Amino acid sequence: MPKVNEELCIKCGMCVEACPCGALSLSEEGLRFGCPSNCSLSLSCIGGLAFLFPCEEACPTGALSFAFEIESP
Repeated sequence: MPKVNEELCIKCGMCVEACPCGALSLSEEGLRFGCPSNCSLSLSCIGGLAFLFPCEEACPTGALSFAFEIESP
């Protein structure tokens, strides 16, 4: 799941526009994540595949991040 640093978020909406599946929304309260049930990328978001996150790259302040763990077999 993405992490949002509310102190860094300037509510510009660039991440919302860049999200490939419409999982991000912006309101007066701030950025919210809610992956649609028909999203083919939802496992990618949960799995932390950073190359699939144009929304994280689009954030000009670095407020949005996807934390993930690397596990070895």
